[in-house]
Amino acid sequence: MRLIDEAAACGIHAFTLTGGEPMFHRDFMRIFQRIYERDMFVEELNTNGTFITREMLREMRAMGAAPRFKISFDGAGCHDWLRNQRGAEQSALRAFEMCLEEGFEVMAQTNVHRLNADAMLPTARLLSGMGASGMRIIRTSEAPRWVQNAGGAGLSWSEYYDRMLAFLGAYVQTGCTMNVNIWQMAAV
Repeated sequence: MRLIDEAAACGIHAFTLTGGEPMFHRDFMRIFQRIYERDMFVEELNTNGTFITREMLREMRAMGAAPRFKISFDGAGCHDWLRNQRGAEQSALRAFEMCLEEGFEVMAQTNVHRLNADAMLPTARLLSGMGASGMRIIRTSEAPRWVQNAGGAGLSWSEYYDRMLAFLGAYVQTGCTMNVNIWQMAAV
């Protein structure tokens, strides 16, 4: 709360809340509300969607909040594997649906690698069909834990560019209107 007060005193107006998982904090809604009480706002909320509830969304809307929800979603049919949690994909899709039904802008944050690269086009179609405003595709980094557990699934830079160029060509042909931002490469 002190940090929010200090930010207000410095003239800061907008926040992006991220983590880990920011909504996991036991006082998340108190923190969120404090930002609005200080005439500031949350521009983006990066989340895996697990803790989103309809009541929370309605409480946000009642205080005049309209953050863009950026939900981690790593591919139709692939999300559970990457998150190492059965049901993570359905949980994320429920979060997309709830946010959209309550009138919030929602986009996906997607990590791409060899094991889900072929799922990018079906994922983009799914999310666009749901009404998501965008999809940000990010090359999965070579963090030590990823390298240890991924069994060589990371894409080299040249593989990433080649796979994403092929994806872009196919995506443009779908007629989908959702914005796609391919990290360090292109936006359509």
